[in-house]
Amino acid sequence: MTDSIGPLTEKKLLDIKLALDATSIVAMADLKGTITYVNDKFCEISQYSSKELIGQNHRLLNSGIHPKSLWIEMYRSVAQGNVWRHEVCNRAKDGTLYWVDTTVIGFFDSNHKLEYYIAIRTDITERKQLEKDLQSQAEALQIAKAIAEDASKKKTEFLAKMSHELRTPMHSIISFSSIGKKKVEKGNTEKLGHYFQRINQSGDRLLGLLNNLLDLSKLQSTELECELESGIDFSAITEACISELTPLFREKHITINQEMANPLLLKGDNGLIHQVIVNLLSNAIKFSAEGKFITIRALRQEHLILGHEAVSTPALYCTVSDEGIGIPEKELQTIFEPFIESSRTQTEAGGTGLGLSICKEIVHAHKGHIWAENNINGVGAAIHFLLPLHSASSDGKE
Repeated sequence: MTDSIGPLTEKKLLDIKLALDATSIVAMADLKGTITYVNDKFCEISQYSSKELIGQNHRLLNSGIHPKSLWIEMYRSVAQGNVWRHEVCNRAKDGTLYWVDTTVIGFFDSNHKLEYYIAIRTDITERKQLEKDLQSQAEALQIAKAIAEDASKKKTEFLAKMSHELRTPMHSIISFSSIGKKKVEKGNTEKLGHYFQRINQSGDRLLGLLNNLLDLSKLQSTELECELESGIDFSAITEACISELTPLFREKHITINQEMANPLLLKGDNGLIHQVIVNLLSNAIKFSAEGKFITIRALRQEHLILGHEAVSTPALYCTVSDEGIGIPEKELQTIFEPFIESSRTQTEAGGTGLGLSICKEIVHAHKGHIWAENNINGVGAAIHFLLPLHSASSDGKE
């Protein structure tokens, strides 16, 4: 046999082998897949010595990643005289995986009977890892893009909702003040009183909405600092909140039940904790039909839950439950997020959905935990929260 550099002498064949051994991972195997020869690069990447490899079946390196059908197809293709090529993942002696670009060639005797195989491989582990990293980054970017688009959509919907909520009371203020201005000269005090009442109600609604927006913004930007006080009586805060909301309870003939353990002393911001209770009770009233019951329950718990862990810190465990329409299961994890309005709000009771977002920020600012559940009897929902209890020993550590 000759080529452009002349006859292939034994020296030239040896030179070709040396060049191949220097650049490629080479192995020979018989028809049963038993290894009969390996070069140094094969031993280096597989971490086996030539003595450990020769006489062993190639299954020794099987990573288990590829299906059995791949090897059946390889043997069939090579037996037909084809050159088979594939990217293969093998397992080294220490259990680590490595990837090789594999070419398998079958060699035949003078009777065209297959005698043995030669496999020539190139290490592509780094390239495969890079591809995997790029794929992970691409998937992460897609997820981030989807989250950003969803947030943008929710923010747009929220701003549209805010526009409506702001315009409605403002229109009422303008309309009733205009009518009242025209009626002043006629001196109809009953009608004027009605107009001023509507103006006052619309103003209160508008002020409440603006306060919620400002509170949420300040809490999220950490501009609002907690004014911590020691020994705050949670029962006293609850009584004040119920007293404040009494007109709303009476309007819907709702009965409020209290189940309080005493004493429950907190270290926190009295005004902010008051706001949490008012928001939760207002929420319960909003989603309750006339004549129903709302229960606020508070007790002492020996462990405070932070994330998915419980720490040995005594905590106040408070629950506000109603007999309303409940919360869709898929929304239990999202109702505390800003710019997300529950479907029950959209279809039933109205509102902006900011109250629970504010509650979450306040509870977290007090190093507590808040979550929602539907009642086990299938009627209504419950909002639970945990706050660290005040102890005399905690003052000495600060």
